[in-house]
Amino acid sequence: MSMNKESSMPLYIQLAETIKEEIHQGIIKAGETIGSQRTLEKRFDVSTVTVRRAIQLLKNEELVITNHGKGTFAKPTNKVEQNLVHLQSFSEIMQEQGLESATQIKKMKIQPVVNLKENILPLEFGERYLHIERVHLVDQKPIALAVIYVPAYIGEKITIEDLKNHSIYWLLENKFKIVIGKAEQTIEACPANSLVAELLNADENTPLLKAERISFSTEDLPVEKIEFYYLHSAYSFRIFLNRADQMSMWP
Repeated sequence: MSMNKESSMPLYIQLAETIKEEIHQGIIKAGETIGSQRTLEKRFDVSTVTVRRAIQLLKNEELVITNHGKGTFAKPTNKVEQNLVHLQSFSEIMQEQGLESATQIKKMKIQPVVNLKENILPLEFGERYLHIERVHLVDQKPIALAVIYVPAYIGEKITIEDLKNHSIYWLLENKFKIVIGKAEQTIEACPANSLVAELLNADENTPLLKAERISFSTEDLPVEKIEFYYLHSAYSFRIFLNRADQMSMWP
């Protein structure tokens, strides 16, 4: 296998991401070597410098450890990493990384919008919505709380069994034949309040990552609002940025 040398993404990042994916998928297990420097050079048709920079990147992320004279080995990691390139559900992210996940439904209730004080929903949701609180677990440990809002015309047809077995995206696309087109998402830090701390088995005021997202159908209608509260020790986000060539505005 060789790297895409036509891509704008540097080769060492491509190599690091490929090895990282093999670690996440269990192809390279914790404690196993990722391959000698010479092996990686031949396998991916890259230079010594590229391999060294990729390994350093993996070491910086604490995914591998180098024992001089023995090689570089994968370290155990319990942190989930979400790549912000594609619009995915939590369960799709877990499946992609080869992790076993489970959910616990803490709340499921149709409520009037007038009861909301802080969370403003799109006008297209109407006067009622389905309120869901669902804890996500990896290796039987809670890592995230999802607070979900779905318009009542959809939510009234969702069952508790649906929520136990499927993501909201799966239900929208397969049960209701609604095609998801795009989403708007923000990410910020916040402290855990007493409710979130209890559900995530954490101390109150524990630092959390909060992701808030509104998803739209291909007809540009909002069909879901979700607030995710992640334990910062168990979850991270990654995005690749390219600095495009720009023509100077000045002669």
